[in-house]
Amino acid sequence: MHVLWIGKTFPFCGNVTYTKEISKYLTQNNNQFSLVHFSYNNSCLFNKKYSHISLKAIYQSQLYTIPSFMSTSYIFCIIKALAPDIIHISLSLSPIDLILPQIAKILNIPVIATFHPAFKFNICLINNYKTILKIQNKTIYNEFQFKSTYIDTQGIFHRQLLVYKFYIPFLYKYSSIIVFSRLQFRLMQKLGLTQCLLYRIPNGVNYKRYEYIKVSLKEYLKCKCIFLYQGRISPEKNLEKILKVWVNHKMGINCKLLIIGNGPLVYKLMHKYKPEQGFIWMGCINNELRKINLIKSSNVFLLSSLIEGLSISLLESMSSQLACISTNSGSSQTVLRPDNGILISYKKLISQLEILLPLLRDNNEIRRLLSKKSRKKLIAHYSLYNNINKLTNLYNQN
Repeated sequence: MHVLWIGKTFPFCGNVTYTKEISKYLTQNNNQFSLVHFSYNNSCLFNKKYSHISLKAIYQSQLYTIPSFMSTSYIFCIIKALAPDIIHISLSLSPIDLILPQIAKILNIPVIATFHPAFKFNICLINNYKTILKIQNKTIYNEFQFKSTYIDTQGIFHRQLLVYKFYIPFLYKYSSIIVFSRLQFRLMQKLGLTQCLLYRIPNGVNYKRYEYIKVSLKEYLKCKCIFLYQGRISPEKNLEKILKVWVNHKMGINCKLLIIGNGPLVYKLMHKYKPEQGFIWMGCINNELRKINLIKSSNVFLLSSLIEGLSISLLESMSSQLACISTNSGSSQTVLRPDNGILISYKKLISQLEILLPLLRDNNEIRRLLSKKSRKKLIAHYSLYNNINKLTNLYNQN
């Protein structure tokens, strides 16, 4: 079988990791595999088993991609020339997402999409969606009379729901739609997508990579406990609330917070929260072994997102047997349970972190109990091997 994968390889985000992991397996398999992605330069590599094609993009960010004006024609020609048996696209909020089903239909090739934007399952917000669309000459905040402290939060929720609603008519044109969790499955149904198109195939981690590496930075950093944040540094990730609680409780005296990632808020937060307060800003780490070393060296993983898909960082931390704390956004609430982590409310994030951060800093036994079953659950439900098997079965069905 010849699989043509259209995905994202830059800049670093969960979508990039998803493409990278699946591509790595499919190239090692007996299948013929072609990868098409966007970059700032055009390039091609062809051989009998593997093809790598980059198309020019005008702009790329962690959230969306703007391709060049000729990309549509190029993609049509590429697909026609390669003649794959199936096309799989990891949707990256790009105009290509909207026109690809038409191209595939002309060429009579089935096309599968993985749709995984971050979300917050809020049934009241979904039911009020038609009301939101009718707002004229007023802001969303005034219409629903939100408190000022929640303006930014509600704005993020509404924008993300609009993304989902906008995509629904275009998703109907795909052969199959892959989502990561039952909550996302329900959200898509509530917004009108037919159940027969939807397939739940969770994101996965190659847990074997995290088995044998045993390192510790505690002695080097001279600290009692290492906390970890890994992800995009942007408003919807809500990182600053963690940083505020950290400073208020003087956690930096005998602990460190490793912050791995990049984003629009990184320079603002780096300027405000200094290394002497216990923050270690690592930036984006492309070296996989180094990243695994840092995760394995940590004790507690923190995820404070207002909206979330199925966080690959959370799964990597569970694979490394970290004690995991996450807000109940997106698919996190389907991953974490009382025996393998702590779910907290985004509305009470600060008050709950004020209790949890000192508690986890001072109690090694609590950290051990929380992390004990996290890896077992990951292997059972969120293994990359399970992901690939389900994906292969879906390819065969199409």
